[in-house]
Amino acid sequence: MKSIIFLILLFLFNNFYLTQAQSCSKKKFKIVFVADVRVASNKDWLSRVATNWGATGVCLRVFWGHLDTNALAGVDNWTNLDKAIYTISSSEFDNKKLDIYIRICMGLQKPIWVTPENVLSKNDFQITFNDSLYDHQSYEKGIPESERYPLNFVSPNSVEKMKNFLKEVLEHVNKTFADSIKIRIKEVVPTFSVSDEEEYPFAAMCGYSSYEIDAFRNYLMNKYYNNLFNLNKKWNPDSTWKDFNSWSEITPGNYNWHLYVDSLYSYPKGRVDWINFRTEQLSAFIGSLAEITSSFGFQMGVQIGSIYDDLIERRGWVDPIKLFEKANSIHVADIYQYSENFDFAAEYLHSICKFWTVTNNMICEPIRFSTETNWPDFDNKEPSFLSQKWGEQLISYYNKGASECYVVGWDITTGKLDSCKFLYEAWRNILLEYSNKKVVKAINQYAVHLSTEQVLYNHNTKSLENRRFELYNSIINQVPYVSTSGNYNSSKDIITNYMIEKNPTYLNNYSGVYFTQSSEYITDAAYLGLIKDSVKTAYLNTTLNSNNGNEEYELIQGLKNEYNEIRSALDLIRRSTKYFYDGIK
Repeated sequence: MKSIIFLILLFLFNNFYLTQAQSCSKKKFKIVFVADVRVASNKDWLSRVATNWGATGVCLRVFWGHLDTNALAGVDNWTNLDKAIYTISSSEFDNKKLDIYIRICMGLQKPIWVTPENVLSKNDFQITFNDSLYDHQSYEKGIPESERYPLNFVSPNSVEKMKNFLKEVLEHVNKTFADSIKIRIKEVVPTFSVSDEEEYPFAAMCGYSSYEIDAFRNYLMNKYYNNLFNLNKKWNPDSTWKDFNSWSEITPGNYNWHLYVDSLYSYPKGRVDWINFRTEQLSAFIGSLAEITSSFGFQMGVQIGSIYDDLIERRGWVDPIKLFEKANSIHVADIYQYSENFDFAAEYLHSICKFWTVTNNMICEPIRFSTETNWPDFDNKEPSFLSQKWGEQLISYYNKGASECYVVGWDITTGKLDSCKFLYEAWRNILLEYSNKKVVKAINQYAVHLSTEQVLYNHNTKSLENRRFELYNSIINQVPYVSTSGNYNSSKDIITNYMIEKNPTYLNNYSGVYFTQSSEYITDAAYLGLIKDSVKTAYLNTTLNSNNGNEEYELIQGLKNEYNEIRSALDLIRRSTKYFYDGIK
């Protein structure tokens, strides 16, 4: 009887989710060309990308250094931005109905006087483990200071300046343009890292400024109830090194947490806390930007370099889901080197968007996701090769329900654009075919559990033969009916530990949730969510022990948590209370 009731509720939920999503917004797939405002104001260029390349909109890149041109006089140069917006929305392009998107680049391409020696101090910028400034383009010649050093999003000084610039742009847009124009602005993406991204710089594990060290110590004090005994027990269970006597002794830069090989970690357990801390700091800043953006009446998108790759921890997370709690859309800038992961990444993003849409009750305005391709001659590859890979990328994301494909690096001279039309004919045809195509609405009744914390213990995450990642393979190799050809072609949502922690009852939206090989790691909080009475754990299938085929939740007991500890349900409940942290076991 309970099974029948559950299936009825599941049917009603999926039917409501699909009906509301379709009725509230009959969306079309968009092709968005990312462009410098000086190029986007060129009518000839706009006409060509709209007519010959399927563009449905233009994403304008707005740089702090380009606008704030004279600090002493308080003069801002809005000429190029205003001209671009007016041109795109002019009557000449009424038949094109071009949408407008705005990227506000705050952390790079700053005014020339914003340097580590002037206006801001060293710790207002991104700092690496050895206490040096992160210089993301020091190997290139002729790079101006304003483009070399990303700002720190924990420092009160740099945070204030970045937020003020965001407000300044949004205030200008609000007071300058009529409502008929502002309604065409589909979203704003404030960025502060390399390549218009909202993450730590991906080439090195940053986050070691004085502000972050202090914040990390406060984070640990709060987590361990201001009791060093609790932290020492967690970080040093075998007493292999001298315990900390004070919180000030904890200095993250000393521990080699930026390295990938386990044997070189001085304190691997502390590294778990460090990565979770960095994720929280990043999430908090992105959330604050979302609040500012929404206060001006605009939707906010979050742009990251990749949803999962071999540098993911350096980007600032293991599981990025909490970064998107207040987002209206998620963008990833994929590259052809990870083409084996396109389907997996698209399914992952679709699952994240569905989770936050349901959890935040955003059914009528579901969170969108998209992918971004790159420029002609990328990585010195032939046009035919790039056209093929970009086509695979766009189609993979479209089939999983993406809303847009962003095309970056094509804000070039109209003459070169015309020549590319013939060199990249296959790519151009794909763009034209999918421009304004109806967006797919994927409704999956089953899900697979993916423990992203696995990466904390298995850092050899990339296969050199096919550039797949271990988490990807854990689904292909373990879950029945996911693949028939060795490729990821699942029609199952992905559930992670954080989803269970945040909203345990979300699992009740599925008729089955399969455990994957990566499910060997279940975080303490997720485990508690699974054993709550309100969660129908009987519907959890397992591939970890497929001999008996019983769908019994007891099979998850005794698995490892994110600190690699094996525990029983009773032990977990005991030590997940304040009494344990007070020394009572």
